[in-house]
Amino acid sequence: MKTSINFKAVKSDSETHNFRKKTFDYIRKDLTSKNEYWMEQKIADRIQKIEAYCKQKSGRKLQKNAMPVREAVVVIKESTTMLELQNLTKRLEEELKIRVFQIAIHKDEGHIDKDTKEWKPNYHAHLVADWQDLKTGKTLKHQSFHYSKMQDLTGKDGQIDHLISE
Repeated sequence: MKTSINFKAVKSDSETHNFRKKTFDYIRKDLTSKNEYWMEQKIADRIQKIEAYCKQKSGRKLQKNAMPVREAVVVIKESTTMLELQNLTKRLEEELKIRVFQIAIHKDEGHIDKDTKEWKPNYHAHLVADWQDLKTGKTLKHQSFHYSKMQDLTGKDGQIDHLISE
């Protein structure tokens, strides 16, 4: 099993899902207590801050099609810790200027195997990130090699890969 990271535009219900503010049918409630959460700021508050900073820095409104807040799902092991994920986020910020402000570790999602009738967990973490370039106020512009770098950081460099491939 390998890990990966892929950032996409954040969904409007991300906090509801990530922080379990609602019950979902694919979640085992008896395992929800094993989830872990860290939040520096709510998404709506961060978006307001990003819009204000863009206006201040560039003199213009943030473009309508901009994706200033993005979310990634990272495959992890049951034993992956919040500290390990926070270390990954430090590397993402240092090397790619991506500032993660929310982390949710989910250990309560999965499915029942059709053949064995056994529970198959889907251990993963959600990383919600600020995609604003603090020099320009606009959104970060990454090239394909930056996305390769994200994979490298999440893999062996980020110390996550060895945690799930033992």
